[in-house]
Amino acid sequence: MFEKERDSFRVSDILSVKASKVSEDELPFMRPRVFTGFSIEESDTGSADATLQPQVWKMLIAINKKLDLIMERLHLDSEKFVAIENRQVNLSESGMHFAIDERVATGDIIEIKMILPAYPPVGILTFGKVVRVNSRGDNTYDIAVHFLETDTDSKVKDEIVKYLLRRQREILAAKRK
Repeated sequence: MFEKERDSFRVSDILSVKASKVSEDELPFMRPRVFTGFSIEESDTGSADATLQPQVWKMLIAINKKLDLIMERLHLDSEKFVAIENRQVNLSESGMHFAIDERVATGDIIEIKMILPAYPPVGILTFGKVVRVNSRGDNTYDIAVHFLETDTDSKVKDEIVKYLLRRQREILAAKRK
């Protein structure tokens, strides 16, 4: 589902998300980042030289792509993106709403790691300020987070907006069927 709310649209979905509180002292040293895969583009494959058969060249390209996927997985793992769990979220380019297991209060700053489903997957590291907290009563909390202004690095924002637009198209196409 998507909703028009305030100055940007929102999409409800299930994403791999991990959030944890950070101190404001740590914040100046933390930067939002995008972690993309190592997929090779067609221009990187070049062409086979005369000594290689076309079938061998195709196999080498396939092996190279598989190695890139392994490298991407290792890279996401090294940044602690692989072991995060799926959560229901409501995401916009300016913030998100989701459940968290850590007790937080309005005004707290949290680090958010999420994986946007794409090929290859895109890891996002961003920071936000908690603007609303509702206890669920089972040591989990529904929170609303507004991404920090310093956090709206153009690459991070671009990846979120690309995901939101793609997901909105998918939802609209499914409704037409």
